[in-house]
Amino acid sequence: MAKAPQNEPNQQRVVSKPPPSVAPCKLLEDMRNNPAGDWTIKQIETLCGQIGLMFKPPRRGSHFKAFSEHLDGMLTIPARKPIKSPYIKRLVALSDAHRHVMMTKRTGE
Repeated sequence: MAKAPQNEPNQQRVVSKPPPSVAPCKLLEDMRNNPAGDWTIKQIETLCGQIGLMFKPPRRGSHFKAFSEHLDGMLTIPARKPIKSPYIKRLVALSDAHRHVMMTKRTGE
Protein backbone atom coordinates (compact mmCIF):
# COMPACT_ATOMS: atom_id res chain seq x y z
CA MET A 1 0.00 0.00 0.00
CA ALA A 2 1.11 3.51 -0.74
CA LYS A 3 1.63 5.94 2.09
CA ALA A 4 -0.60 8.99 2.30
CA PRO A 5 1.32 12.21 1.69
CA GLN A 6 2.25 14.00 4.86
CA ASN A 7 2.36 17.75 5.29
CA GLU A 8 5.75 19.10 6.17
CA PRO A 9 5.71 21.22 9.35
CA ASN A 10 7.34 24.23 7.64
CA GLN A 11 5.07 24.15 4.59
CA GLN A 12 3.18 27.41 4.08
CA ARG A 13 -0.58 27.37 3.64
CA VAL A 14 -2.12 29.53 0.99
CA VAL A 15 -4.92 31.64 2.39
CA SER A 16 -7.16 33.38 -0.10
CA LYS A 17 -7.94 37.01 0.62
CA PRO A 18 -11.13 38.72 -0.51
CA PRO A 19 -10.75 40.93 -3.56
CA PRO A 20 -9.65 44.50 -2.78
CA SER A 21 -13.11 45.88 -3.47
CA VAL A 22 -14.80 43.90 -0.68
CA ALA A 23 -11.99 43.75 1.88
CA PRO A 24 -12.28 46.05 4.92
CA CYS A 25 -10.74 49.45 4.22
CA LYS A 26 -9.52 51.66 7.07
CA LEU A 27 -9.15 54.74 4.87
CA LEU A 28 -12.79 54.48 3.76
CA GLU A 29 -13.95 54.20 7.37
CA ASP A 30 -11.79 57.19 8.34
CA MET A 31 -13.38 59.26 5.56
CA ARG A 32 -16.86 58.11 6.58
CA ASN A 33 -16.22 59.09 10.22
CA ASN A 34 -14.57 62.43 9.43
CA PRO A 35 -15.59 63.78 6.01
CA ALA A 36 -14.49 67.30 7.01
CA GLY A 37 -10.92 66.12 7.65
CA ASP A 38 -7.91 67.46 5.79
CA TRP A 39 -8.15 64.99 2.87
CA THR A 40 -5.84 65.19 -0.13
CA ILE A 41 -6.27 64.05 -3.71
CA LYS A 42 -3.48 61.52 -3.11
CA GLN A 43 -5.51 59.88 -0.32
CA ILE A 44 -8.54 59.73 -2.61
CA GLU A 45 -6.39 58.10 -5.29
CA THR A 46 -5.16 55.58 -2.70
CA LEU A 47 -8.72 54.77 -1.62
CA CYS A 48 -9.86 54.26 -5.20
CA GLY A 49 -6.96 51.88 -5.79
CA GLN A 50 -7.73 49.91 -2.63
CA ILE A 51 -11.39 49.31 -3.43
CA GLY A 52 -11.20 49.07 -7.22
CA LEU A 53 -12.70 52.37 -8.33
CA MET A 54 -11.32 53.98 -11.46
CA PHE A 55 -9.55 57.31 -10.84
CA LYS A 56 -8.57 59.62 -13.68
CA PRO A 57 -6.53 62.82 -13.52
CA PRO A 58 -7.85 65.92 -15.31
CA ARG A 59 -7.10 66.34 -19.00
CA ARG A 60 -7.73 70.05 -18.63
CA GLY A 61 -8.63 72.00 -15.56
CA SER A 62 -8.33 70.77 -12.00
CA HIS A 63 -11.06 68.15 -11.42
CA PHE A 64 -10.20 64.47 -10.99
CA LYS A 65 -12.77 61.80 -11.84
CA ALA A 66 -13.74 58.75 -9.76
CA PHE A 67 -16.10 56.13 -11.15
CA SER A 68 -16.97 52.45 -11.16
CA GLU A 69 -17.10 50.31 -14.30
CA HIS A 70 -20.16 48.62 -12.75
CA LEU A 71 -22.19 51.74 -11.92
CA ASP A 72 -23.59 54.66 -13.87
CA GLY A 73 -22.28 58.12 -13.18
CA MET A 74 -19.02 59.75 -12.26
CA LEU A 75 -17.84 61.84 -9.35
CA THR A 76 -15.72 64.87 -10.17
CA ILE A 77 -13.46 66.04 -7.36
CA PRO A 78 -11.55 69.33 -7.36
CA ALA A 79 -7.86 69.03 -6.61
CA ARG A 80 -7.88 71.99 -4.24
CA LYS A 81 -6.78 71.20 -0.72
CA PRO A 82 -8.52 70.59 1.60
CA ILE A 83 -11.18 68.70 -0.31
CA LYS A 84 -14.55 69.75 1.08
CA SER A 85 -16.79 67.34 2.95
CA PRO A 86 -19.59 67.05 0.33
CA TYR A 87 -17.08 65.52 -2.11
CA ILE A 88 -15.85 63.07 0.53
CA LYS A 89 -19.44 62.10 1.44
CA ARG A 90 -20.22 61.44 -2.23
CA LEU A 91 -17.00 59.43 -2.59
CA VAL A 92 -17.96 57.30 0.44
CA ALA A 93 -21.42 56.69 -1.09
CA LEU A 94 -19.88 55.76 -4.45
CA SER A 95 -17.42 53.44 -2.68
CA ASP A 96 -20.22 51.75 -0.74
CA ALA A 97 -22.28 51.22 -3.91
CA HIS A 98 -19.25 49.83 -5.75
CA ARG A 99 -18.38 47.46 -2.90
CA HIS A 100 -22.03 46.30 -2.75
CA VAL A 101 -22.04 45.50 -6.49
CA MET A 102 -18.72 43.68 -6.20
CA MET A 103 -19.93 41.65 -3.22
CA THR A 104 -23.16 40.62 -4.96
CA LYS A 105 -21.20 39.61 -8.07
CA ARG A 106 -18.84 37.58 -5.92
CA THR A 107 -21.60 35.74 -4.06
CA GLY A 108 -23.76 35.39 -7.16
CA GLU A 109 -26.86 37.00 -5.65
